[in-house]
This record gives sequence, structure tokens and C-alpha cells, in this order.
Amino acid sequence: MALVMRLRKLGSRGQPHFRIAVADVTKGRDGPFVEEIGWYDPKKPGENSKLDEERARYWLAKGAKPSDTVRSLLKKHNVFGTRPQQPEAPAPEPETAAPGAEAAEPPAEAAAEAPEPEAEPTKAAAEAAEPEAEPSEPVPEPTEPPAEPTE
Repeated sequence: MALVMRLRKLGSRGQPHFRIAVADVTKGRDGPFVEEIGWYDPKKPGENSKLDEERARYWLAKGAKPSDTVRSLLKKHNVFGTRPQQPEAPAPEPETAAPGAEAAEPPAEAAAEAPEPEAEPTKAAAEAAEPEAEPSEPVPEPTEPPAEPTE
């Protein structure tokens, strides 16, 4: 028997309210059902639905397929839950020197592997990194050799 979680319509015309029910797929919208697990009132402002979250999880585990509206209500009530965040791997601790030994610089391998923190470039560094524009006129080369220093 295939199960579906759907809304059963109650109320009069213009004043609908619904029950969230688990039913057989082959049965009609307002026909026989297996279990009612909550209600939904679209006209009510604020808290407009109530759901037995434990029973909803039970029926989902049994293979019941929710309708689109029921799926949105299940998300609203956090039945599906959030993805568990995986803990970050702890950073490896640096090797410690024997007691009494002076602290030495880390090995070159560790220094090469550790990424350096990126600092924002300063204005002077940015200017130095940019190539200078070529002057519009060529610079004349000196014609006379420089004078030799006298002693």
C-alpha cells in the first residue's frame, strides 16, 4: 500500500481549513485516511498550522510521500531538520622541543607548507608594482664621460 501525506479539506466555501492526513494513494482527497497528524488554516494570520512532528517523521520513514503543500508545512515545522555541520578538523600542533632546549625556527618544510597571510597592498606597494609609463620624449644619454675623482 503506497502512502501519501495530503490535505483533507474541511470548512465551508470561502472559509477553508485543512487537516494533514496520511492516506492511501488510491483513496480520494476527503476519503478514508490512516492517521491525521495536524491541521492547516490558510486564512488565519500568524501561527496557522499545527503538526505532530514525531508522527510526520515516522510516516516519512515508512515511505509516505508528502504533497507540495504538506512538504512546505513540514519544512516550516523543521521536520526534515537542517544539515548537520561537520566539525572542522583541528589544526595539527607544532612539534615541541625538549624541555631546556632553546626554541628554534620551524623547519623549512613547515614554513613552505604554511600559507602566508595575505596583507592588503599599500598605496606605495601598488605604485611600485605598476610599471611606469614610458616618457613621451626619449631621455638623452650623456655625451661626456663622468669626471674621475681627484685625490
